[in-house]
Amino acid sequence: YKIGYWQEIWNILEQSTDNFTYRNTNRYTILDGTLSSSGRDDGWFCQTQWEKNYKLIAMANMLLEKSERALNAGVSADVVEKYRAEAKFARACGYGTLITFFGDVPYLDKNLTIDEALKLGRRSKEEIIPLIYQDFEDAAAILPASYGNNAKRFTKGAVYGMKARFAMYLNDYETALEAAKNCMDLKVYELHSDFAEYFLATTKDSKESVFCFPRSIENNTILDGWIINNQTSRNSGGYGSASPSWDLLASFLCTDGKPIDESPLFDSKNPFKNRDPRCTATIVEFDTPHLGFNFTPH
Repeated sequence: YKIGYWQEIWNILEQSTDNFTYRNTNRYTILDGTLSSSGRDDGWFCQTQWEKNYKLIAMANMLLEKSERALNAGVSADVVEKYRAEAKFARACGYGTLITFFGDVPYLDKNLTIDEALKLGRRSKEEIIPLIYQDFEDAAAILPASYGNNAKRFTKGAVYGMKARFAMYLNDYETALEAAKNCMDLKVYELHSDFAEYFLATTKDSKESVFCFPRSIENNTILDGWIINNQTSRNSGGYGSASPSWDLLASFLCTDGKPIDESPLFDSKNPFKNRDPRCTATIVEFDTPHLGFNFTPH
């Protein structure tokens, strides 16, 4: 559950989509297909993906290997099985991210010595995919649909949701459909009643949240200042680096339910007019108050 195993991984994924621009360039060169392990940002990205996921996998393997000690010490078998299921979910997520970015990778289901690891080559992506699916399935069979006390631990819904996401990356739509349907059939989740409110720090324990880590300013578990400053305008003391893309602005439908290239309601000179209200809840409308200033990006 260490935030570092998850924070960089999923935050970076959003920066690698066409929803995101970094000043006026693609971020991490994934979108233009020139990502390499050299260079400041590219090298950091590749190293972080590799290192964080294998650390997560190593921790999961350690728990799975040594969980017999807990049984021998008198811990309930049900408790041990639940922790093993959580470890399998974490391992599945780690390998899912690795093969999404790297393809064939070394596969470890137990911890190795340094000498053993140096002799280990890559295993084909096609061989690893069923092993990831199996870890997801094993975890889903054991983990509860909810804990009933707002505990932020892995659940069946988290397993099904992440399995669906992984399958989508593989274009395995049949598996993605099944996993998503399994998540919906739990009847645990529903959309938050107010889209903008959902993302506020004051909103806690929403039924829309399937898999989340609680944040606390007091306990210093918010996203680090660099990320926040990147997404804050310079007039407000930020770096003005990260912005929503024009692709994201264009993706919101008009109020008649049609995309902007089909709807007669769309006005290119006033692109926020007659749009899905989630548009202005996500992207600051031009010439409106924002962080104490009138937001006029031109």
